[in-house]
Amino acid sequence: MPKLAVSFLFVLCLLSPAVCRAKNNKLCVINYDWFTQKGFTYHGVTVEKIGEKPPKPGEQQNSFFKPGSIVVKVSGGSSPGTMTVDRGTWASALSGCALLNVPKGIKALFGIPDAVVATGSAVLAPIDFRFADVNDDGITDGVTLPANTGGVSVELGLGDGGFGPRVDYPTGSFPAKLDLADLNGDGSLDILVLNTGDRNQDNSSVSVLLGSGDGTFAAPTQHAVGGQARGLFVGDFNQDERMDFAVGRSNSNGGAGTLEVLYGDGAGGFAAPDVYPAGTNPWSIVCADFNGDERPDLAVANRDSGTVSLFLGNAGGAFDPARDIDVGGAPDYLGAVHLDADGRADLMVLHSVSATLSAWRGQADGSLAHVGRYLTGTGAGSFQILEYKDDPTAILAPDSTGLRFHYFPVDRETADLTGPPAYLVGEEARALTLDDFNGDGLLDAAVASAGGAVRTLLGLGDGGFEDPVLAPVDDALTRGFGTAITSGIFGADDLPDLAVAHPSRNQITILGGRGDGTFVVQETLAGLDNPSLVAVADLNGDDRDDLVVAQGPNQGSASVVVYLLGADGAFAPPALYPHAVGAASGDLAVGDLNGDGRDDVAVGTFEFSGDNGGLSVMAANADGTLGAATRLLPGAQVRAVGIGDFNGDGRADLIWSGTPAGGGFRTVAGALLGDGQGGFTEAALVDVDGTASSVAVADFDQDGLTDAVLAHCCGGTDLTELWGAGDGTFRANDAPGGQDPVALAAADLDQDGLPDLAVVDNANGRTEGVFSSLLTPQPLLLNFSAATNRARLIAPSSIVAAFGQDLAVSTATASDADWPEELVGTRVSIRDVNGAIHAGRVYFASPNQVNYFVPPGVAPGLALVTITAGDGTVRQGIIRVDAVSPGVFTAGPDVAAAFVLRILPDGSRQTESTVFAGSNGSLFARGIDLGGDDEDVLLLLFGTGIRGLSSLGQVSVNIGGVEAEVLYAGPQGEFLGLDQVNVRIPKTLRGRGLVNIVVTVDDSVSNVFQVRIQ
Repeated sequence: MPKLAVSFLFVLCLLSPAVCRAKNNKLCVINYDWFTQKGFTYHGVTVEKIGEKPPKPGEQQNSFFKPGSIVVKVSGGSSPGTMTVDRGTWASALSGCALLNVPKGIKALFGIPDAVVATGSAVLAPIDFRFADVNDDGITDGVTLPANTGGVSVELGLGDGGFGPRVDYPTGSFPAKLDLADLNGDGSLDILVLNTGDRNQDNSSVSVLLGSGDGTFAAPTQHAVGGQARGLFVGDFNQDERMDFAVGRSNSNGGAGTLEVLYGDGAGGFAAPDVYPAGTNPWSIVCADFNGDERPDLAVANRDSGTVSLFLGNAGGAFDPARDIDVGGAPDYLGAVHLDADGRADLMVLHSVSATLSAWRGQADGSLAHVGRYLTGTGAGSFQILEYKDDPTAILAPDSTGLRFHYFPVDRETADLTGPPAYLVGEEARALTLDDFNGDGLLDAAVASAGGAVRTLLGLGDGGFEDPVLAPVDDALTRGFGTAITSGIFGADDLPDLAVAHPSRNQITILGGRGDGTFVVQETLAGLDNPSLVAVADLNGDDRDDLVVAQGPNQGSASVVVYLLGADGAFAPPALYPHAVGAASGDLAVGDLNGDGRDDVAVGTFEFSGDNGGLSVMAANADGTLGAATRLLPGAQVRAVGIGDFNGDGRADLIWSGTPAGGGFRTVAGALLGDGQGGFTEAALVDVDGTASSVAVADFDQDGLTDAVLAHCCGGTDLTELWGAGDGTFRANDAPGGQDPVALAAADLDQDGLPDLAVVDNANGRTEGVFSSLLTPQPLLLNFSAATNRARLIAPSSIVAAFGQDLAVSTATASDADWPEELVGTRVSIRDVNGAIHAGRVYFASPNQVNYFVPPGVAPGLALVTITAGDGTVRQGIIRVDAVSPGVFTAGPDVAAAFVLRILPDGSRQTESTVFAGSNGSLFARGIDLGGDDEDVLLLLFGTGIRGLSSLGQVSVNIGGVEAEVLYAGPQGEFLGLDQVNVRIPKTLRGRGLVNIVVTVDDSVSNVFQVRIQ
């Protein structure tokens, strides 16, 4: 049945979305959405869009702008009133305003004073590219620092969304950041490049390239700044209308860094630097008025000392000594924005190592007040500040892939950011548990970290928590990594307690709760063998909390140790149950798996070099002992295990994630469907990105079907949302969840009746770990490739399956092979990165699912998808468009829905399907007979997102580890959006049985699927 999908992403579609051209998945510009922004203010002149004029007779839309003109109202300056401008001029004006460098032709047109420093409220530290009009033709150009070129590159815009040939200019050793400004007062933009210099050499420099106004630049002038510089900012610091620049530098021998300010002479030259002490490894600089005295101040992020140095500008045009603010978590990128209307700039700090964003409010006394810390995604390198006239300011933070976002709008009432709150919980954070530790009826959290530390966070009832508090326990008893933690009542006082696993000390520590959120060491359970997992269960049905520990193998085999809790509140002697020879415990889940009212035990196991992994299920007997282990998934490497009803039959099922037997580096997730008596049947698997470390189970989207979320430690994917289809299968969507999430828990954290997600990230041990709560948002729109069931890149001319709520007033399928633009009143529109609106063609429409065709003209980059139902209901979601995104259709569990074309020696041809239907209607892989050497056997694959390939030579098909010859790749020709790949099956595969297949197009990899070869 159709599946309603809701993502945890706080995506850009909640407001008028801003779209940007970005490289390296970093910030491009501020306020870059040319077609939704209503105007700007620059040096006291307000320019506001008030309408549009229809196109002139015969005027045609080009590839970038639609026909017609923009009507604007100008207030202030020398040209007040209304005027009409073409769309290219309007785009250039907004782009220039975003970069705080309005082209001189635009200034003259609107009567803006020809000054070189803007007073925009949003300011961002430079990174490795900028977009602006460098040749004064009203068209945006690109200035970048390509890798391994040792210089800066300029690409002039063509006016159609494309760019001309790249021109390279050498600068210095390892250019890292750049900025644009008019340094010599000639009205044309110049380039500054920060060269970080060679490793362990104090040879950083800033290269200045003066622009000629025609898009070319003079040879660079070098300004040696020494040290190992990382931060750069250009601005008029002493308010003499001449541009200056500041550099943050550290020394090769370590120690505190410095801020160096070089004042400009207005002709492109700079004086010797003023030097100010700063923190360790100053990484990023931003300039704004943080204390409201109308003088520029400088904020410097000191990455290694965890501080921001704030230098307040003084009346003499210089800066006061630094005020150091402890912001924690390795700050490395800064932005200034007005969260409120107090006239003072506020500071945004990105901590990429811990994947958090912190906000700090500027104070009149020159200090910074903490607003909050928020979760981003893995590898976020920068962020974008979105400002609109009628909408609240917002922050958009993409992760390292550029495909996943957290979106933080400013709450108009509180002037705080809205988004997933984050809390630093110590190095090597490992595990969490949720319970009401202080008896106020609200859920609290406890996190176990390195050194045996336990931190508690008391819940506020709205999804937020008080700051973490270190539990006052005896370090001598608890030192060693705390890899697992659970809560339960382990004494006779009915107060929640904690059990913490310490593998390095081979013990479990019981922390007795006092009922006020604090704890005391109650007892230790020693003599264990590398206890790594712990859970609470009622194994004998006496309504008391027994303790289940998964351990090994330090000396021998993986095993489970059970501590039954007696009526006196004391644990009985431990009972040992071996269950897997030579394997390590990967995850532990407890629940009633056979319907007898007692909790049973499921343990996932893995082996780094061997095939002893799998999943062990042990049923509890009436006396609390465990029966012999039933081994499931033999040979699989199981890292995450959960329990839930995934097919709606009222019986407990298992969900697991890891590497299937013989799967190599493939990672999957799937359900094991229970029969209610302890037996299980494997359901279809779904591919996931990276090894899972934890799983949480709940009906997150409230559609009546059980879902799950996986945490992936130490890879490019943070979380995988597995949206249940109600039959034991899932659709997978990657989502941001911080840096290296290791533990998850599902619960209602904000008392709205919906399940939320608590996450612990350990930041790969490089900085403090993070605890965060992801609150379930209102249903949005999730777009999948129809072939892969994954929300990844979407290609033009491909088929998409969209899932949401109230997408159509009824259910219908297109009867026309061309597919209409409207079906039962449902319409799909796609606004691409260039602002062009495209109508999708609808094949299927239902209240919870719409399948549509993406038109071929959608430009690569971020795009906004809007689905409007017949009753006017609107749902929106973000997709990322790329030229290719190969997906191959499957039937049944990962079996290719393909045909075999057999060319016999006499030239005759036979076709057969790769699947057949069983007696119950299930589809299975049909064996492919490769015949004799004189027979040519081809495999005809069908998919979508393939036809945009650069050439046939860039298409490869790997069948069972063997590269096969590709004969054709492109449109299938009969069905809209359907692509086809024809490949010759190598005879060397004869007798291989079930083999995996992967299609690669222009370095983009398809889903993994299978065929059976006899």
